[in-house]
Amino acid sequence: RFFAEPRQVDGYETEKEQLEAIRKWWAANGTWLLVGLAVGFGSLFGWRYWQDSQLARAENASANYENFLVFVEQNDAQLALSTGKALVAEFPGSPYAALTALHMARLALRTDDPDGAESHLAWVRENADTPYITRIAELRDLRLKVELGRAEQARDALPELLDEDALVALELAGDIQAATGDLDGAVATYD
Repeated sequence: RFFAEPRQVDGYETEKEQLEAIRKWWAANGTWLLVGLAVGFGSLFGWRYWQDSQLARAENASANYENFLVFVEQNDAQLALSTGKALVAEFPGSPYAALTALHMARLALRTDDPDGAESHLAWVRENADTPYITRIAELRDLRLKVELGRAEQARDALPELLDEDALVALELAGDIQAATGDLDGAVATYD
């Protein structure tokens, strides 16, 4: 008895019964299977579309930042400021926007607009995602206050920065002390 009688493993006697079982299964589960496939493929293509759009947006922000830097290098302050404002408005969450606003603060000072410089630095402090860039804006804002004759305001905001970035802030602290008339304190701080 090497060869046994063939038997039905799947429990169906005929092909007709097999087809009928498949039809019943498809009727019960086919819709959900198609919905699952549609959701799966839709999610996959949606994810790819989102990634591609984010990449295109980042490349666009980078290109706009490069254009902005060209205008800065050419000393065309008005064109640089208008390009920078457009970049900050269009890409506010990008690191390019924060760097652009820092440059725009410097440009505003070159065009004798200290209020504009303060507003650009305030924008960076409120919107930059990178703590390092935020810290730069805070230090530049305090230095600007000293240069504008508001050293007392700078002195009031300085203790927080001294705790976080002592080396850079100590030089500014000495400048603030000198601007407020505390020359002995300034010398001690510089030392």
